[in-house]
Amino acid sequence: MKKINFAWLLAITPLIPLTVAAKCTTTKPVDPPKPDPVEDEKSDVKIEIILDKNEPDKITPKEEYNTLSVNDLGHDNFKLTSLSSQYDYEFELLESNVENGTITLKVDQLNKNDQKLIKTYEIKVEGFKKELAPDEEDPIFSIEGINADDYKNFYAYSIEENKIKFESKSKKYTYKLRGIEVSEEKVYDEILKKDIIKSTSLIINYDQLDTKGNKVQLGVSYELKGFKGIELDKNDPKILFDGLEESKYNKISAEDAFKKIHSVVSKSGAYSYTSIKKESFDNTKGEITFKVTQWSKNKSVEFGTFEIVVSGFKK
Repeated sequence: MKKINFAWLLAITPLIPLTVAAKCTTTKPVDPPKPDPVEDEKSDVKIEIILDKNEPDKITPKEEYNTLSVNDLGHDNFKLTSLSSQYDYEFELLESNVENGTITLKVDQLNKNDQKLIKTYEIKVEGFKKELAPDEEDPIFSIEGINADDYKNFYAYSIEENKIKFESKSKKYTYKLRGIEVSEEKVYDEILKKDIIKSTSLIINYDQLDTKGNKVQLGVSYELKGFKGIELDKNDPKILFDGLEESKYNKISAEDAFKKIHSVVSKSGAYSYTSIKKESFDNTKGEITFKVTQWSKNKSVEFGTFEIVVSGFKK
């Protein structure tokens, strides 16, 4: 059996734990956590609001943001500068949220020296007045005295403004009527070989407000469809004589009435008239004959020229 040299073993034994200890105590230094680069970039930008472009140095304090509506703020009201003076900023308005009172900006951070783009990010400006969002599905329109199923029996031209009624589905809004207009659906009739007005629609122009009367959106339009179309109607025109009421016709001869200034109006309000011409009078019958040309109200379609007889004068 081979003998072991214990002197040599004792000589090398102390080196073993020293070698292991050296490996255990040698560690790589840990770098401190770096700040989030996006948040770091955002912290450099200073956002200010200027309400009057003629006073660029008059900055709106943040505590007054809650008096401002996001609907009243545009690109020119924002000023972006670099706190470190190392950057320039370009931006655009991405979204305005009236209910939350926030405006989201898309910001381009540029190197101040060479104007190279460093980073693009979004930043939300908060604290503005919280308001109702526009809702064109909220209003319920109706016409006093007329059911929706009966619209087809009425010309849109016959509807008066004071008959327009509003109701809020959500009860969050109120409405103010600006005015009404009429739209005509013109089509070509293959049988008549001419244009006709197939139907008329009522255009309701209004403002949407909150329950306190603050504006939500202004100048909104809604088309109420399904009203009666327009066609030739010889019973519609009515002749008016200057200074002569219809109840007094029997006090004057047809000849004397014939000499008076006259005009023609639409009984239904759906027509216009041109080429009004006095044709003849007949004192024995107490009648005056006129010839008129009938058009749709906005004169988009001519229906024809025909004679009308006004009677009831003194014989």
